Amino acid sequence: MREANHRKLMSNSFNKLHEQLSVVRSHVEAMEDPVARKLLESMEFGLLAPMRKLRVHLDIPYDWHEQKAETMECSR
Repeated sequence: MREANHRKLMSNSFNKLHEQLSVVRSHVEAMEDPVARKLLESMEFGLLAPMRKLRVHLDIPYDWHEQKAETMECSR
């Protein structure tokens, strides 16, 4: 598999992780539990910061589809 394919698959996986964290956050907020909210924030910081560093290191755009569209428009 080409490196670009790996990057695209990782980008999609990162996006899915982010979406699922948003779902968990909405449920925690609905519960109105301050301890759960603090624990969730800790979990998010522990996951999202290293994930962003990995994206930057591997030059993976935040939204692969937007990046591809911009590239195609520039090449016209």
